[in-house]
Amino acid sequence: MQLRNVTIKAGVNSAYSFYHNNNTTNNPNGGMFTSDINGGTIEGGLFFSGSGDDITIRDTLIPHNFGTSADNLGLLVQCVAGAGSFMLDHINFSQSGGVIFDAAYSPIIINSQFEAQATSTEPNGALVDIRAGTGIVSIKIRNNQFQGGAAAGAPILLRLGSGVTNAVVDGNAFATNTTYVPVSNACATLQLGPNYWNV
Repeated sequence: MQLRNVTIKAGVNSAYSFYHNNNTTNNPNGGMFTSDINGGTIEGGLFFSGSGDDITIRDTLIPHNFGTSADNLGLLVQCVAGAGSFMLDHINFSQSGGVIFDAAYSPIIINSQFEAQATSTEPNGALVDIRAGTGIVSIKIRNNQFQGGAAAGAPILLRLGSGVTNAVVDGNAFATNTTYVPVSNACATLQLGPNYWNV
């Protein structure tokens, strides 16, 4: 699946702009794989459930819709067991719904900007939540900028849940004030740093 240089707006229906929901009973290997979302603007968020290997989102703007907060559903990633290589590369993200990785093998988040522009509606209050409800193995989070704005409440910029194993977090910039939590970690196997801390 190739999706390039398009603008998609969800409107006011509290719906994701891009929605992939695979039936894992009928298709246990993932309903989408070797896919590239490249360029453009996707307002309203993206949903991946039961997806397969080798999915990349790059050079894409996922903006906050100031007019209708219900549209800000963020990014949800739930790959099938064993599937991985889900990459975020050069994305600009400012949805209040947050980035949630729930299941993926060896995902990569690089060279991107994540900015909290409104109080987070993500369940754990995180801008980027690697919650690993069904497992995240060998995640790399490198050379990104995480930033909390004045109107963003008091979010966690990056959260690593207890289901995460073998996480690498380095080369990132965390820009926040003293009421924010830059990184919340429950991962037992974490390589942290060097990072840049502007608190």
